[in-house]
Amino acid sequence: MFMKVTVLKPDLSFLKDLQRQQAARIEEVMAAWGDERERNVALSLGDCLQKQFGWKTPYFIPADRTMAVVCGPDFWAYFE
Repeated sequence: MFMKVTVLKPDLSFLKDLQRQQAARIEEVMAAWGDERERNVALSLGDCLQKQFGWKTPYFIPADRTMAVVCGPDFWAYFE
């Protein structure tokens, strides 16, 4: 006898808001990174993420959810 197993899915609704928020960002938000070295590293990573995930801008801030920034809306990335 087979039992039906329900998979609990994480709430990913915040991703659409993060996508809109990130697309509206301008370079000035990079001041949140502190010193110039941190900004340069974050901007380099942002450039890669923009190319990989099709972001509208390469800007993200330390307060962004790391999993959302790096993995985007990939459901399985939330299971570790």
